[in-house]
Amino acid sequence: MATTTTTTAEKAAAVPDGLHHRRGVEYLAAAAGMEPDQIGAAVVFGVEIGFSEATGFFLESKGRGYWMSTLNECSCPSYRYRGGPCKHQRKLAGILREKGAESSPHLPRGVVRMTAEELEARAERIAARNARLREELAGRKVRATNPERRGFCLPEEAGR
Repeated sequence: MATTTTTTAEKAAAVPDGLHHRRGVEYLAAAAGMEPDQIGAAVVFGVEIGFSEATGFFLESKGRGYWMSTLNECSCPSYRYRGGPCKHQRKLAGILREKGAESSPHLPRGVVRMTAEELEARAERIAARNARLREELAGRKVRATNPERRGFCLPEEAGR
């Protein structure tokens, strides 16, 4: 009877690219104060353990590991090959919505949340500034002095 042995390289080749080992996710869970049996099919970590934004780990259907997902990207094949949001990103967004706005992706240090009124006032100021700039630039005719730039003018060339 012939015995076959599987090398580590062959085992690694059998695991899809982008899949994170379950022990790595268990390590992160322990750092967040969770027990490994509390992980389940989906777990979300945030800045409290070092991630720059909310990051979810979702168990692969065959149970070989976890796909890592943020709201902007995912390590799963669907995201990489089909483009656009995958089911893991939609699930992460749903989990974050359930947790509430305070658990959504964190703002960088030093940036404060703005109320709806403050955001509206800011949008109005930006729109007014853009309208004023459009009026100022409407009368100017700007040509590139260097045809290699194909229409792009440096600010000091615009006044010539």
